[in-house]
Amino acid sequence: MAGSRLNLVALSLATAILIGEVVLVAFPEAVLAHAARFYLRHGHNTARALELARMEVKNRPTERSFTLLGQAELRSGDAKAAEQAVRKGFATGARDARLLFTAARVAAQL
Repeated sequence: MAGSRLNLVALSLATAILIGEVVLVAFPEAVLAHAARFYLRHGHNTARALELARMEVKNRPTERSFTLLGQAELRSGDAKAAEQAVRKGFATGARDARLLFTAARVAAQL
C-alpha cells in the first residue's frame, strides 16, 4: 500500500514537471517565476530553479525576482551570489517581507 502511494506521488510530480515545462515553452514570461519556485520547493532541481530565476530577473528586474534569485543562489550553495541578488532587490527601493527574510537567511550563511 505504501509503495503504491509513493509511486502515485512520484507520478504526480513527474506529470507536474512535464506540464510545467510545456507551459514554460508556450508562455515563458508568464510562468518563469512560478516554475522557478516550483523547482525550488517541489521539483528538487536547484540548477533548473537557478536557471529560471536568472531568466526571470532579466525579464522582470523587480524585488520579487531578485528575492527569488537570492533564494535559488542560496539553495545552490552560493551565499555571495545570493547576497548580490538581495542587494539588487534592495536597490529597487522595495522592502518586501520575502526580501527581508531572504536577506536574513543569506546573512546567516555568510
